Amino acid sequence: TLSRILPSFSWIPRAFRVTEEEILQTSGLDALIVIRLFKFGINFFIVCSLIGFLIILPINYCSEDAPGRSPRSDHFLDSFSISNIGNDSNRLWVHFTCLWVISFYGLYLLYKEYNEILIKRIQRLQSTRHRPDQFTVLVHQIPFCEEHGAHGCSVEHFFSKHHPHIYYSYQMLYTGKDLQDLLNQSRYMTRKIEDLREKTKKHYREPLLLEAMREDIEDIALHKEKFQELYQKMHQLQGDNMLKDMELPVAFVTFKSRWDAALAAQSQQHLHPLRSITERAPEPRDVYWRNLAISYKIMPFYKIGVIFAASLLTIFFTVPVTAVQGIARFEKLKKWFPPAMAIELIVILNGFIYIVPFAMLGIAKLGGSISNSKDSVWKLFRQQAGMLLLDFIKSQTCGRSKENPYLYSLHYFRVIPLVSLSILIGMVFAVVAPLLLPFLVGYFFLGYAVYINQVINFPSTALKNHNESISSTSLHMRNIPFILQIQDVYETIYDTCGRYWPYMHHYIFVGLILMQITMIGLFGLKMTQTAIHSPLRTYAYGVCVWMPLVEG
Repeated sequence: TLSRILPSFSWIPRAFRVTEEEILQTSGLDALIVIRLFKFGINFFIVCSLIGFLIILPINYCSEDAPGRSPRSDHFLDSFSISNIGNDSNRLWVHFTCLWVISFYGLYLLYKEYNEILIKRIQRLQSTRHRPDQFTVLVHQIPFCEEHGAHGCSVEHFFSKHHPHIYYSYQMLYTGKDLQDLLNQSRYMTRKIEDLREKTKKHYREPLLLEAMREDIEDIALHKEKFQELYQKMHQLQGDNMLKDMELPVAFVTFKSRWDAALAAQSQQHLHPLRSITERAPEPRDVYWRNLAISYKIMPFYKIGVIFAASLLTIFFTVPVTAVQGIARFEKLKKWFPPAMAIELIVILNGFIYIVPFAMLGIAKLGGSISNSKDSVWKLFRQQAGMLLLDFIKSQTCGRSKENPYLYSLHYFRVIPLVSLSILIGMVFAVVAPLLLPFLVGYFFLGYAVYINQVINFPSTALKNHNESISSTSLHMRNIPFILQIQDVYETIYDTCGRYWPYMHHYIFVGLILMQITMIGLFGLKMTQTAIHSPLRTYAYGVCVWMPLVEG
């Protein structure tokens, strides 16, 4: 029918009917926090837009204080910005009052979000009280036992002696490089045998290819023998004698209660500070197994190298971008070689910007983190700093007429920097150019709807409501493929219980600080020396509100 061909927008209002409890049940606390970030942007910029359109825009447009300028200047949009206000104009105090209102409203929203999400994080941790990682401690640099020639007996002896009433058990970790090689070979053999069987079936249908079929059967038998040899080698590697040679000085130690595990993870166990180092064990799905084999002694060098490489990447990324900027603004080049100006510089710049996040991800993998969530949080921090620099470079190079957003996929450590950057841009321009704010409101509304439709399994919710009227057989045949298709859009691999939220909170507060600094500079250009310090006092009051929140 025609209705199936035409685009439907029913998914947009449907997203706003979803409750937070449904998001928690289907996708976890991490997805809810990202959605709350979009809601923060909606709530904040709706109020900023109302203030801007009802108060700031009429004052900017009707101002006649600017020397030598009419309300309708050469750049029509500048008539709606603060640049249309003359120096030492009394209208600037209206902007200053709006700055106060917007700043304190942002601090109020941030305080409210912090308290509500803190409660949800505590409730989430209480609801997962029986997770094995809460009873487990990861121990590094286990001493080698010379008597038994292994690390495992050192773990048993140490914790049985020093923690006799709370220690429960341990599990040593082993290097799996040889076993992984054998598994890869066995997978290759399995695929080879399946391909030969398919060829044998084809040759069986053709009487003239019986000789080829016999050769295929012999090849299958030969590959089966090799497969059996690989199986025997894998079985031998899992023997006790071989496992001792494959032991790593790392173990998971389990205690009888969460309190005991927390105490053991936060206290020094050995007199030597680089032996029996303990830390909280990650969630089982969150463990980055490859990095567990890295020696704890060289781990700081990994981290220093990664920070140094990421900083160099962020700094030296300006070199190709500066070259593009030079081409764009080199006046003599226009005269000498006009075809050079036909190059789409935005395409070149977007190509560089597309490379940087993937380079950051590759660098972060070398950081030695034992859990994917810590690795993702590190990526989040580095990409936020990089995005700030890249946005500044892009705005300076391409101008205001080519502002095209760079769209990321829905990994937390890629979505959060982009959304935080949008909040920062909106805060900086909230008083300076309020015409930008409705576009940001639309961006956050659309992002909220799109993200909810990707994390919520709407078909499964509908199935729960109608399973009494539909038989289970027809339900499975008609609806399950569509459910799996929706679920493939977003899959919860591990849950950090909101570990991203403190970083998001700090980014938003940094945006408020930059907003105050920007307005201090702007008022310094347009106001007298006495009035410059008023925005600074606004920031000081905000710090007084925020600091007890952080310390509490």
